[in-house]
Amino acid sequence: MNNLPKIGSIWSHHTNGGEYVVYDITNENTQNEKYPINISYRGANGHKWSKPLDNFLRTMVESEARLPCGHPVTDDYAHNDPNPGATHFCVSCEKESEE
Repeated sequence: MNNLPKIGSIWSHHTNGGEYVVYDITNENTQNEKYPINISYRGANGHKWSKPLDNFLRTMVESEARLPCGHPVTDDYAHNDPNPGATHFCVSCEKESEE
């Protein structure tokens, strides 16, 4: 199924703005309507939640991946890292430090 969120992806709730990380997908291989696909996700406070896929997609919005500094991950980050393997490299932080 193409619209399944990726494990590890970050999502925001459309009303409370809280960010959540998807950690599991259950009932993915069933054809039985009694057992809908469920998305399990964890909040920043460690609380775990689960929703049927259709409800999850209706109430959550995928967030941009973020670096430890809080800047979004971009293609610049992926392709211009002068120090691969370093704990943190951010094009935006580099630009800010030059100013």
